[in-house]
Amino acid sequence: MNDLQSSLFGAIAEHADETGIVVVDLVDERLGVFGLGEGAFATHTWELDESRLLHYLPEMPPHFAFGTDEHFELWKPAALKVMQRFSNAGLPVIVLAPEWAEESDGGKTDLIYRQLPVSEYNTQYSRYYDYLEVSGVEVFRLGQETVKAAEGHRWGLAPFHYVDEVYEIMQNAIKEAFSKHALVSRH
Repeated sequence: MNDLQSSLFGAIAEHADETGIVVVDLVDERLGVFGLGEGAFATHTWELDESRLLHYLPEMPPHFAFGTDEHFELWKPAALKVMQRFSNAGLPVIVLAPEWAEESDGGKTDLIYRQLPVSEYNTQYSRYYDYLEVSGVEVFRLGQETVKAAEGHRWGLAPFHYVDEVYEIMQNAIKEAFSKHALVSRH
């Protein structure tokens, strides 16, 4: 409901004073967005599918698939607008950009997601992260030498369900970014 009501900007303003750093994870972008008209979009998520909210509309809204040029061109100005709101609120941002694991901790190397090889998703995500980075946003990247999918993950085997060590590395990066920004804001 928050996504459909575009509550993010209100939440940024409301919680800016109690927020030390904003952590952005683009993994939910993987399913694209639905165009709701008049420049409004809703991220296509599993939760939105489960809610069946879109089925109450007179017709299914158009879908813009992640990784397509059309999605990317819609996403760029929206991403900058969101990042600008964080900046205006004095909130530092770190974008987590781990590649999706092409191998599991048990040695499986045939990982796919929605009939596409994981390497294709990594290629698709790359330009999104590059765009944010060139725009001055702090992007924390992890490559195939570090990421591994966890076969025993509580939500099942998926290329973005990592072994614990990957989460620990990202947690340390968040703590480091928080400390760095906390020091800067004190001076």
